[in-house]
Amino acid sequence: MDPATIMVFVLSLGGLALLVWFEINSRRNEVRRKQGASALQPGVAHAGKQEPGQAEPGVDNTKAA
Repeated sequence: MDPATIMVFVLSLGGLALLVWFEINSRRNEVRRKQGASALQPGVAHAGKQEPGQAEPGVDNTKAA
């Protein structure tokens, strides 16, 4: 193999490993943030979520013509 090809493979694998590490870290931080919010405010953590079919408060749920 050409040394340039090996270098491209190594750098590509390093970049891919870095992206995977960022994604794993991001998901861990999201879980920690959710656990922290639910520990501080047990009743308020899920109050902002709505059912999928519900409209935003103050928005008409009428169909356009």
